[in-house]
Amino acid sequence: MRASEIRELTTAEVQARLDAAREELFNLNFQRAAGQLKDQSRLKIVRRDIARYLTILNERRILERWQAMVAGHQGKASATAGTEGEQPSPAGGSQVNDEEAA
Repeated sequence: MRASEIRELTTAEVQARLDAAREELFNLNFQRAAGQLKDQSRLKIVRRDIARYLTILNERRILERWQAMVAGHQGKASATAGTEGEQPSPAGGSQVNDEEAA
């Protein structure tokens, strides 16, 4: 299965296919050890499919974390801005009026 086809699946579907591929790899290794494996190339195909599934799942986890991080930073920026139209100071400190400084 191509990576572009895997990306169209839901995360649950990818996880289910990953589980099935791992089970198939186990069975193929068992057959190889027993001397009953007829198609050696199937091992390579299944291992690569597993790698594709894991890569797609990892991409999705990274994207979710990144989106949560960005959303968290946006929430902090709006909370520190105070009232509408007031900009936070670039240094992050409080702004002092000329009268208060004297």
